[in-house]
Amino acid sequence: VFTMESRLLVGFEIGAYESPLSLLAQITVDVPIDDATASLAFEILVQCARHYELLRLTPRILASCALYLALKNTQSAPGWSDGLADRCGFSTEVIDQAARHHLHELDGEDLKCRSLASITRERTYAFTLLIKC
Repeated sequence: VFTMESRLLVGFEIGAYESPLSLLAQITVDVPIDDATASLAFEILVQCARHYELLRLTPRILASCALYLALKNTQSAPGWSDGLADRCGFSTEVIDQAARHHLHELDGEDLKCRSLASITRERTYAFTLLIKC
């Protein structure tokens, strides 16, 4: 199960599949996202890989929803913008509706994740994911 979850997050073979994680990296390549937001977006993708019904969604919509919810929940700068929505390939309204409709089972979940930026990865973050706020 762990191997399949990993493959869903990072892809099967280079160039054969666009993974949500690779798309998240492409979308945020030159956007100043803080560590807490990036770590939460990654954790949301991990949680999505554990819900069978979410596997039918495209990697782009999963990455977009994860970033949108992470920025919304951490309320960090630069925050969500229409420019970021354009990078995702969807309007803000479409991403908001997709997050509310498809990821509603994660609403209220207590998530703990390790820092992506910490060298030792010992720093952890704790969030209560709010989707319908």
